[in-house]
Amino acid sequence: MKFNDLKKALELLLPADGSRQFHMPMIMGFPGVGKSALIAEIAAERGIQVIDLRLSQHDNTDFKFPIMGENAVRWVTADFLPVKGNPRFEGTKGILFLDEMNLASADVLASVFQLIYDRRIGDNIILDGWHIVAAGNLGYEDGNDGVVEFSTALRDRILPFILDKYNLDEWLAYVSANGCSDLVSGYIKANPTKLYAECKWQNEKVYVTPRRWEKLGLMLASFPQDQVLSILKYVGEGFLYGEFAEFIEYVSETLNSIEKVDVRNLFKNYSKYEEMISKMGRDRVFQLNSRISAYLVNEDFSVTDTLVKNFNKYITSLSDDLKVSFLRDIKNSSIENFGKEVSNTKPAVVLIKKLFEHDKALDGQLTEIISKGLGFKK
Repeated sequence: MKFNDLKKALELLLPADGSRQFHMPMIMGFPGVGKSALIAEIAAERGIQVIDLRLSQHDNTDFKFPIMGENAVRWVTADFLPVKGNPRFEGTKGILFLDEMNLASADVLASVFQLIYDRRIGDNIILDGWHIVAAGNLGYEDGNDGVVEFSTALRDRILPFILDKYNLDEWLAYVSANGCSDLVSGYIKANPTKLYAECKWQNEKVYVTPRRWEKLGLMLASFPQDQVLSILKYVGEGFLYGEFAEFIEYVSETLNSIEKVDVRNLFKNYSKYEEMISKMGRDRVFQLNSRISAYLVNEDFSVTDTLVKNFNKYITSLSDDLKVSFLRDIKNSSIENFGKEVSNTKPAVVLIKKLFEHDKALDGQLTEIISKGLGFKK
């Protein structure tokens, strides 16, 4: 099941108004494919809490333990559970996420059964407004993950959903929106089978998962690009195991590729550079745009049909906002350098005019982009 389809299913099963749920979903999937990230995303959008319990790391006394009363023993529960009478959670809503459920011990599962059956542990009742979602690992392909089989009674009380190992388009959209480095997303876009990859490391079979790529991408995005290669030399292998050598080679080539683009000949022989540019991340394309703009504005050249067609290919390859910023920079720089009247006769502005004449669809597309507020005027 795709990430976004599963998200819609959970939104249906977990009432947004906090009213009691009637079905307990359980997300099944390989490690690192986004199960806990999905729960966190839903909670963040609703502005509610998440309690993420990795059941494989708990024992039974974390959920309930007996204390001696005046006439009988009674059960109390831990402070981290959102039960009635716990002032820590008074007036709250949230999701109690029971992760790694099929890796839990038998004693822990016994407590979890009561949570699922009755929304309670011992005498302690889960607060209204709190939903319960479980998750478990399918296990690695070799089947050695130690997962346990559920009883028929438990299976009858859960709604299982299997999350896809990965969906490339969804993953790229997700990490781009969350600030992942273009170096990581660009590499995965060019090598989609690497998103969830089996490899050898220290004579062991290990897996590089979507989660590991995302974490590396977020880390790299927090540093200037001129520091990326040195950072990777220290931490890259820890993130990527046996995939590290190929990735750092890609990064090195990508970071250096901008210098290989001869802007004087780019639009005369665009096919020579097209593949190289397609592999660049957003930051590198932005820097390349600056170099191209400076050349076009400050140099004299003939605006030939070939030049216009290749310029059009390059513009079409850019994202909407980069199209706008690139063309705006060329025009504004020309006006700043030569004045509005003279700039209209300069090759750079003539090239833009011929671009619109050559590609009427692009003209309309940019008009639509402008109407959405990006502020470029032709």
